[in-house]
Amino acid sequence: MPKLRIYTEFDRSFALTHLVRAKGDIEKAAKLSNVEPNALRYWESGGNEIATPLAWGEDPDEDDSDVLERPYPEEAVALPHRTPSLEAPIRGMDGWVKNVFIDRSGPLYNEDHWHLADATIGYFWTNVQNGKPEKMTVGQAELVGKLGGKWQTASYQFYLRQCFGIVPKFVIRIDSVWAVEADDRGFCALVDHELYHCAVALDEFKVPRRNAEDEFIYCMRRHDSEEFDRIVARYGSELTTGGSAGIIRAAQRRASITDEMIAEACGTGRHNPFI
Repeated sequence: MPKLRIYTEFDRSFALTHLVRAKGDIEKAAKLSNVEPNALRYWESGGNEIATPLAWGEDPDEDDSDVLERPYPEEAVALPHRTPSLEAPIRGMDGWVKNVFIDRSGPLYNEDHWHLADATIGYFWTNVQNGKPEKMTVGQAELVGKLGGKWQTASYQFYLRQCFGIVPKFVIRIDSVWAVEADDRGFCALVDHELYHCAVALDEFKVPRRNAEDEFIYCMRRHDSEEFDRIVARYGSELTTGGSAGIIRAAQRRASITDEMIAEACGTGRHNPFI
């Protein structure tokens, strides 16, 4: 039986926003938001089920060709000269991340990200170089919160709603020029690494904190050796540098994620879609 798509509230809001922009064109909006047209028809008619494809008429016994495909940036935002400065939402990224890293049946499932199952994360491609070529930041996570004064915050939140249909809890940016050249293992390791920064706040007893609506209170996790060791253990030491005892121990073991698992997560295993 093929793996069924599992959507989130983020996916539903994003798709309905595109439906408005597409002036009711279901097929166009579904393609832009990377959801099945049947799912969008169901949501447009007032349905609010987000987890079970059976709700919108998908047959789990049908043999379909729907496979996981690693997102790639559009050519306009990935040109090597990096001008003009551009940023674009990553289409299909939220669903891919949920299905690959957070869903228990995902090919690269990471139990450390359990608290992100219901978290909303917005993903952007950016061609703005962050740092010098020899020491460049190619991915960055941030907790969405206040930005300067009230007007600046409102403007940023409006921008996020325009991009994603909601104001997500976190935003993750990925260097689009780097992503075009990155192999699948390196790309997956980067995404996994950035997800480690998206943490849930803990109380003095190490219990996740919740707000008045019984929702998790999220926070940012700083770089630490434990998180770094786990990335090395999963993907291999060739993707990282360092010399802590944990990293050395992890590097001495074979990477727990195989090439076959990477291929399942990323589909065709393309290296550069523009060649």
